[in-house]
Amino acid sequence: MTRKMFSSVFDDKDTQAMMIQIAFRGQLDQMRWLFSMDSEIFYRNVDEGEESTDASPLWIAAQFGYLELARWLVEMGRAAVDMATNVRVNALDIKSQQGHLEIFRLLVEKGDDVNRAENVKGIPPLSIGCHFGYLEVVRILVEEGNADVNHAALNEFAPLEFASYMGKEDVCRYLRSKGAGT
Repeated sequence: MTRKMFSSVFDDKDTQAMMIQIAFRGQLDQMRWLFSMDSEIFYRNVDEGEESTDASPLWIAAQFGYLELARWLVEMGRAAVDMATNVRVNALDIKSQQGHLEIFRLLVEKGDDVNRAENVKGIPPLSIGCHFGYLEVVRILVEEGNADVNHAALNEFAPLEFASYMGKEDVCRYLRSKGAGT
């Protein structure tokens, strides 16, 4: 199929639907093909995630642990690292809940705001990682992302309180060693 034929057959909604399906399957080659057909439609759909009620391809790649697809989307340059969904959960929040370190590290390295709380309850990624006891996620956020160990969520609980409440002793020790609770 040629670019001209592609553009005459598919509109932005079709392309968005294809991107979402490709992302759900983690198919990097197909995403590259779609990009080769019409990069401007691709960018409009990728950038749209900020205001869209749909999950973005990057959010989906992060959710399902598709590292190569996530890396490619980020490296395309215009794929916002923190594209949100209708429930205001960004890709970094998802990874701090699931502990997928490779994608998590990629998102931190590419500049996602580690202190920003985009989810419904206003809980920053560090507090989410503390709640679930993901020590390595907590370390990455603090050491590589410069997360504030005393940054409270909207409910006024700090990361140390999340870890303590859930009985995550190793996370509590680490946070205290980094100045939490002072």
